[in-house]
Amino acid sequence: MGDIPTTTDHWLCVRSKESTTTGERPLLRLTYYVDATRPSLSSINPVNNEIGVAVNAKLFMYFSENIFATTGYNISIRKLVD
Repeated sequence: MGDIPTTTDHWLCVRSKESTTTGERPLLRLTYYVDATRPSLSSINPVNNEIGVAVNAKLFMYFSENIFATTGYNISIRKLVD
């Protein structure tokens, strides 16, 4: 197994109590997966170019996979013309 990539934040907290006998010490096996495929936007509601949408209507965005909030990334919503 190689090193965990440094391009993504990872948190790992492991606590164990050491035994004086080597054979009784806990074994830690760590398996991880790095998802290199970014989620894509599957659909939005209200749909693009929908007419008569209230100014305070909620925008729902659906993605190809589950996404999680994180710091440092933003979604910008702008008018196309100005």
